[in-house]
Amino acid sequence: DNTWEPTANLCDTAMEEAMRYTKAQKLREKQREEDEKKLFGNVVTNEKHVTADASLLGCGTNDVAKIPAKSGIDAKEAVVDDHLWKWNDSDHVIFRDVLRIHVNDTNAGQIVKDARINGTPVVLVGHKGWANFAKRWLRKRDENSNADENIPVSTADTEDKKAGSMTDVASEHSSMRQSVSQASDRDCDLQECTMAVNEEKNEIFHEEEEQQNELNFTTTAPEPPAPQTSTSNTSGNDITEELLDLSGTGLELNLEAMIQDIGDEDVPVIKRNYNESKPIHGKLLAAKFLTTCWPNSLAVPEGEGQGKSANLYLHQWQFPLSDTAGRKLCHQNNPLPKDIMGEDLLKYWIDLPQCKLDSPLQYIFMGREDTLSKLHRDPGGLEISIAPVVGQKECVLVHRSDGSNCLYHLSASLDEIDLHKHPMLSQARIYRTVIEPGEILLMPYGTYHQCRNVTPCLSYSRFHLDTLNLLPFVESMVNGDAPEIDQEEVLWNLTSALIIKIDSVFDEVQSRVKMGLGEEGLITEDVIETVNILRTLRHFI
Repeated sequence: DNTWEPTANLCDTAMEEAMRYTKAQKLREKQREEDEKKLFGNVVTNEKHVTADASLLGCGTNDVAKIPAKSGIDAKEAVVDDHLWKWNDSDHVIFRDVLRIHVNDTNAGQIVKDARINGTPVVLVGHKGWANFAKRWLRKRDENSNADENIPVSTADTEDKKAGSMTDVASEHSSMRQSVSQASDRDCDLQECTMAVNEEKNEIFHEEEEQQNELNFTTTAPEPPAPQTSTSNTSGNDITEELLDLSGTGLELNLEAMIQDIGDEDVPVIKRNYNESKPIHGKLLAAKFLTTCWPNSLAVPEGEGQGKSANLYLHQWQFPLSDTAGRKLCHQNNPLPKDIMGEDLLKYWIDLPQCKLDSPLQYIFMGREDTLSKLHRDPGGLEISIAPVVGQKECVLVHRSDGSNCLYHLSASLDEIDLHKHPMLSQARIYRTVIEPGEILLMPYGTYHQCRNVTPCLSYSRFHLDTLNLLPFVESMVNGDAPEIDQEEVLWNLTSALIIKIDSVFDEVQSRVKMGLGEEGLITEDVIETVNILRTLRHFI
């Protein structure tokens, strides 16, 4: 408490004694309040000078001691609700909204650049083909279907459905022939009967075609900006002309197609309440996980871990490192516009055939609702993007500079806020948002994040490196805080690849000059960007 003289005039010993006394006084008051709750229940009096001896107040043991109100003041009006200030600890911690930016907006590039420099997360919308590899895993949701979400599905069920469909078609053709025969027996007009049968036949074939092509869907963007129809990527592989648009569409996961595509892959799974030091609990076949752990998958037979499968979470499957999955899933995505995010330099790191010239740091997450990853940060100086393919995901984000200071090295809880124990938590820059298909959450390097599935969710995540976060990437290399990333190899390989690229352009320019030709068409935007990257790298290599 304040003394008669300024704090600055107190000696160190007096100041320490005053602080110690104040702290002890607060602890005593807190302990007294807890003791009162134990003795008298939840009703605690705020009067400091009320004695517990009822005889002193002139009442019996069975009477209620009443404190006379001051003259002119009603006893009921003595306590007034405070509508001006909020005094709960949780009210002092502000969860900010995350800005959403359409990738085709005029100033989108500058806004995203400023946000990345300042460490502010943003959500990008309006981009097509970001998780284009998942297009064959999706199908249009049948809005008229009242089927239960927990209906089991399997490959055998798929074959049975196909056989049943063929039987239905055969029976329908048989009924058509019978109708024609009956029509001729009744001497109907042959032309009218033929037209009726043809219409019925066309309807049946049209339904067959829709069932066979349910994956070959096209969607339209909800906003009018310029459409994206990129058909190639840096690897030279063609991307489907109709890019996957997840925004505003009713799509659901086609487990049969997913099992057929990646069912034989080993995927890492963890328990919901996992050990942070060793989060990976084990590996399962993807088909096993999909048929037992996804909500509308096969029910677990009784006696075979029933009830435990729902607690498993497909966590951070790095599919580019799988030779079979990498060949299917890599080189499929449509990159963000260059003014939004620069060329991903991680694609020059590993020379594996399945992911050459594509980032090896790409991941898939999949789990039921309420699956939670605890608050953490990923070292390495890399930026992270998270994009739901199916379902919704809630993300709580903390600025990279506030984790160690305001969150007390993550010892402060964001669920049970205690400003008496962690007062600086009220000054942390905390963000909270719910992302859904069609949105891409972009987290600047070093951002602390915690994710929770609002609904069963399949999401795609990847790391990113360009010239904007090259400095923290090199700082991570010096500090050695990310041993799983070989920063030296990344820098060496990408520099070598870019030099070879520029050398080939230089040789072509020289050959043209010798023939008396100009350099028109050789100095493209891609070449200019490559030169700018090398000019930045020369200060680090």
